[in-house]
Amino acid sequence: MSVPVLAPGDRVPNLTFPDLEGKTRLLYLEVFGGPILVAVAPDPEDAESRAILSGLAKRASSLDAIKAHRFVLTRKRPSDRVDPKALVMLDPYGDAMKMFRPILNGSDADDARSKASVAVLDANQRLVSLITTETARDPVGTALDVARGVAAAAARDPLRLDRAAPAMILDKLLSDTLCATLVERWEADHQEGTVSDGFKNVTDLTIKRNQEHVIRDPELQRVVVQQIGPRVVNEIQKVFNYRHPLRFEMLTVLSYDASRQDFFGPHRDNLRSEQRRRFALSLNLNDGYEGGELVFPEYGPHRFAPPKGAGAVFSCELLHQALPVTKGRRFVLTTFMIEPT
Repeated sequence: MSVPVLAPGDRVPNLTFPDLEGKTRLLYLEVFGGPILVAVAPDPEDAESRAILSGLAKRASSLDAIKAHRFVLTRKRPSDRVDPKALVMLDPYGDAMKMFRPILNGSDADDARSKASVAVLDANQRLVSLITTETARDPVGTALDVARGVAAAAARDPLRLDRAAPAMILDKLLSDTLCATLVERWEADHQEGTVSDGFKNVTDLTIKRNQEHVIRDPELQRVVVQQIGPRVVNEIQKVFNYRHPLRFEMLTVLSYDASRQDFFGPHRDNLRSEQRRRFALSLNLNDGYEGGELVFPEYGPHRFAPPKGAGAVFSCELLHQALPVTKGRRFVLTTFMIEPT
């Protein structure tokens, strides 16, 4: 069975392998904030793998400066001639390494995959970039540049909060291509938005004003859920410690237009007929507008504004609202994760 290659936005599993001393190591327990580099060097005697290992050693001080964690996955013990200044983990069958080795010519054979690579992850073990020896002359140097950007973004404008809503922002949930496709579906067919009165959906412009399109194309539903599902559900399990089965409800693209003074007033998403709903996802599909932030009035005045392709995930019991868009138009994909019947 083919091992799928990770894409930006995917969370890297908690790699569990023995180190060179035979001690079992778990990636999740080895990191404590900061960018993460996972170097894949299947055969330390190959030129490509040696270049990765020596590159890590050469740039150790620069990686230390940004507090970057480093791990090496390999099938056998590297030569003592090079110390990569990283935690070396042995993946004897190479299955985990396949997640970081893109297939180059459509074959599933090991020799058809990239020879070696360096993956840059954020502090939450989500893939930011995958650099291979085939795509970069100096994969470790390129990875260092990416990791510097990750570290800088994580440190930017920290706030000292005395209250905050229990909601999480996840970036890179949808690709730009899929965001554009969803907006195009809305442009081809949409209608005035509705809101539940507890028994059925009705138009009530005192509570909600927008225009919406329900995604009914089974193939598009599958593609969207396939991309966002693992990225969202894994985080729900970790952040909210919620491990019950969930499935996605309908996918809806909403438009909030400043010229219409569109908004969605304070509401909850699990009243009466929607009591099986557990978590909501509000995923922004564009940028270039102003206003339209999410607010959780029970937990303070802070405004949540995920960038394009990113979304807010929160409990359906939370009171929340979408503020009016003051300039331009905001497109957002909404869905709910519900308990199966």
